[in-house]
Amino acid sequence: FIEDVSEYKYTVDRMLMNLKRSGKLDNLKGLLVGGFTSIKKEDVAYFTMSIEEIIYEKVKEFDYPVCFNFPGGHQQPNLAIKLGMTYNLEVKAGSGQLTELRNAFPNPPLPFTDSISMPENISPKPL
Repeated sequence: FIEDVSEYKYTVDRMLMNLKRSGKLDNLKGLLVGGFTSIKKEDVAYFTMSIEEIIYEKVKEFDYPVCFNFPGGHQQPNLAIKLGMTYNLEVKAGSGQLTELRNAFPNPPLPFTDSISMPENISPKPL
């Protein structure tokens, strides 16, 4: 799932190219593209492509479904996607459907370690 708010098109292009070059787009099962709202106007129209064209240019070589205009991000409606759940994504010309597979067990919890250590002279406050 990708979305953003208040960015220039060239910034979105750069971020997606970074994801592509680092291999992060290679092995996806599907890509949901949410709202790219409040796109900033550029002084010079270098990027005449739409956000959808910029994204598609980076993923067109891959064989996974891409769903544009998913109702999630910084807009209304803003639907939630549950992390760790299993979904089925169907994309057809002009439409898409994301279905949570309720009978499937969620993926096992991922361990999380805070990468920022507390200074030794500060102790965390209890909640």
